[in-house]
Amino acid sequence: MALVNDHQRDEFRTELRSTVRSLLDHRGVVARVRDLIDDGAGFDALEAETNELGWPSIEIPEADGGLGEGFAAACVIVQELGRVLSPLPYFSSEVLGVGALLWAPEDLRQRWLPAIGSGETVATAALGDHAGIPGASSVFATQIGSGWRLDGEAGFVTDLPRADLVVVLARAQTEEPLLVLVPTDAVGVTVEPQPTVDPTRQLGRLRLDALRVAASEVVSREGAAVERLVNRAAVAIAVDSVGGAERVLEMTVQYLKERKQFGRAVGSFQALKHRCVDMFLKLEAARGAAEHAALVIDDASQATIAASTAKQTAADAYAEIAAEAIQMHGGIGYTWEHDLHLYLKRAKLNQALVGDSTWHLARIAELLAATLGGQP
Repeated sequence: MALVNDHQRDEFRTELRSTVRSLLDHRGVVARVRDLIDDGAGFDALEAETNELGWPSIEIPEADGGLGEGFAAACVIVQELGRVLSPLPYFSSEVLGVGALLWAPEDLRQRWLPAIGSGETVATAALGDHAGIPGASSVFATQIGSGWRLDGEAGFVTDLPRADLVVVLARAQTEEPLLVLVPTDAVGVTVEPQPTVDPTRQLGRLRLDALRVAASEVVSREGAAVERLVNRAAVAIAVDSVGGAERVLEMTVQYLKERKQFGRAVGSFQALKHRCVDMFLKLEAARGAAEHAALVIDDASQATIAASTAKQTAADAYAEIAAEAIQMHGGIGYTWEHDLHLYLKRAKLNQALVGDSTWHLARIAELLAATLGGQP
């Protein structure tokens, strides 16, 4: 039965990818991203359409009003959105918001999962400190009666300027981690836009000043819950990177077929063929790491190393492929009118979000050292 179920899920994800890609291509998302950059035009109609199709609810269990198709299915959508540089808050609301609530107390699940799954509520998570370092926190929790007072700030929070709800990582005086639900319109909450190199995303800085929260708003007080969320975020950035890198390589190959020099297509030159092969190999390594990490996300024995490996491999590959593509496009690759610079900027932010390569390599090294018990 397990093999049949796995086969059915594989078929579902294949069909889902085809459907999502067809819709996004038909809507011309990349061209509309430019409108967003130039005049702030929104994506309300597309967001409403994707909500109606059930994209935000794809991982939510059926008992909570969702489709129950798992994290790997959600990653299919994340990858396709990354392919077209989508500014939709899917990463924040589905990967982070839903991910935090999957292990929350029943009352919080019932209150928020249907709202997030329908698109009525946009959620995100502040899982880092003021510099965005994952697992660190500049928000301090002081217990007052049965509740908590929160003070501090978190930086580089994805989609915070438009979020209704944010899951905040705070630290108590005992260094105990707390994941707490905070409405962004609550008294004591300040949200500031935080522009970055990537114009396709909205990031923000969250400031909390004597914010009172009830004990019933605490999602978890376990370090394992924080690690699960960081892993989910890392894998989602990895699959976003795969989607973007895949599209960049396609654009490059197509350009090399069309661009003529010395009477023939430049793609026929051996040196450029070799460079394309190098790009392809980097993409496939990233794809393999990201797909594996998405499939083992619920296996505590594998998830953390797989997630960090995928994030480091895919984000770096995306940045390298995008930079190489601009070089291979020649002068046109540097122009504002061409889409490549948008992909390069997204790739650069992907490298920094949810921990850079140095952070993830150090994380892997620590886990391996602990597994080996200090043996060489």
